[in-house]
Amino acid sequence: MSVLEIYNNDIVDLLLQETPVAKPKECILQIRRDGSIEVANLTEVTVRTVHETLQLIDRGFGRRAAGATELNAHSSRSHW
Repeated sequence: MSVLEIYNNDIVDLLLQETPVAKPKECILQIRRDGSIEVANLTEVTVRTVHETLQLIDRGFGRRAAGATELNAHSSRSHW
């Protein structure tokens, strides 16, 4: 499983382990002629249960870039 965010035209790996000396990996979106899509250098975690999957979704969700405005609650772009 991988979790990513596309924000301001940057791909952010939301499962990347953060350490004080870690530098963000460059994640590159690749779209092939056959229509397949791959994001290179994205963290992949093997999950075996629904519980593990939900934990990773929560972890990724907590690392999303978010900015609050008064319109967020009513915006069509403000959804999960």
